[in-house]
Amino acid sequence: ARQAGQHRRQMKSSDTRPSYVDLARVGVMLIALLVLAACGFQPRGQSLQTQGLPDKIAITGERINTPLHRALRRQITAAGSTLVDQPEEADTVMNIGARNSRSRVLSVDSQNRAVEFELIESARLSSTNRDGRPGIAGVTLSVERILLRPPENQLADDGDQREDMLIDLASQMLRRLAANR
Repeated sequence: ARQAGQHRRQMKSSDTRPSYVDLARVGVMLIALLVLAACGFQPRGQSLQTQGLPDKIAITGERINTPLHRALRRQITAAGSTLVDQPEEADTVMNIGARNSRSRVLSVDSQNRAVEFELIESARLSSTNRDGRPGIAGVTLSVERILLRPPENQLADDGDQREDMLIDLASQMLRRLAANR
């Protein structure tokens, strides 16, 4: 019994010091964190590289309550620009037209049920500057994703995928607008 008590005391005192394995783990995690930071990785939606985005932007051709308009509003605000309601007040007016949301079946299973889809979100973007000069002359931007829906998950919908795609489409539009300025 006395030996067991001494053994427990020795284990307790040795547990308080970090082992070489623990130090190695911490070292590897720090190196991985530094490598990720150095390569420019950022979680999705955290940063938008839009240096050169106009100070005041107006959006026409897209209703205010649509997911694309909401994504544009969030990203314009996050980039430090202002979304204005009246095109006359804006430095740049973005005109969004020919919005299209499509999907097509890519493959079916043995019971002829669709299991793989291609989702496509697209829009036509044009812009004009404050003085009426054309900025972007009607370019079609699109985002495509492949969605796999296994037979055991047939009730799932693609709403979250579509929303992510619209966020990506909004990012494309703003990058194009910033590059054209």
